[in-house]
Amino acid sequence: MTKRRLATVLLVLGAGVLSGAGAWYRLSRVNRESDPVRYWMAEGARAYSSLPTVPVLDSNELAQAAAAATVEDAEGVVQGRPELLDQLRATVFQFLSTRFAASSAEDYAAWMQSRGYRFKSPEEFEKRYGPLSDQAELSGLDSKEVPALFAAMWASDPSRRAMPNAICRGREAMTITLGHSNHNRFATQDLSGVLGFDLWHGGAGATCRFWMQPPVTREELVALHGEVVSAQVGVIACVPGFVRRPLIVNLFLEPDSTRWWIDGVSVTNYVVPGSRACIEY
Repeated sequence: MTKRRLATVLLVLGAGVLSGAGAWYRLSRVNRESDPVRYWMAEGARAYSSLPTVPVLDSNELAQAAAAATVEDAEGVVQGRPELLDQLRATVFQFLSTRFAASSAEDYAAWMQSRGYRFKSPEEFEKRYGPLSDQAELSGLDSKEVPALFAAMWASDPSRRAMPNAICRGREAMTITLGHSNHNRFATQDLSGVLGFDLWHGGAGATCRFWMQPPVTREELVALHGEVVSAQVGVIACVPGFVRRPLIVNLFLEPDSTRWWIDGVSVTNYVVPGSRACIEY
């Protein structure tokens, strides 16, 4: 083989190697197309890390931060009714402040019950979160009593390690989105805020176990009226030793009493193997 031919062969082989390496880099690199879950979590972690925080045990600072949360009301839900927005802010941040500061499951449950909530029945719990026997196995209890299992899961190491010690404040860090729930959609408006939909929701999330039940349900009101006013309130939670993550509280408005009821909490844009996303609510 002549030197010229050898050089040509080596050049072709080298180009092939470089082309293959480039293709492998493009395929293996985390981006929106190759791995949207990890991509948006990484983007979110960068965006959340620079946000200022307030301690969850400082109720005054939490209230001030809540008052500054941005509001998205594309359907005019609170137009001309600012008191509904004030009630919504108070409901959510009293709930979060109480849950994060509660010294025991019993204290938290008593506070919720004083505001009209009750423990879900076993049937109500299992319809949404699966068999209570799974919780019994995890907690080591030979019981299907909802309050007992709630207390055991509350005190479990995974739940305690997922407890926020601060939340972020500022226009990017807290947002309220108002809309409706109906037979076809849980929420007619998606929470987006200053950060945008993708940074709030990402590619994966977790539905936290909400052990309490309001006296009327979202589904009952939708069945009765065809739709119900609903809200999503998003905050960025800070958990020691882990990256920050969005936490979204779901609520609906009972029309007769004009009372906001909480019926769920989710953690979004957060997936870390071996770690817990949620505490018990």
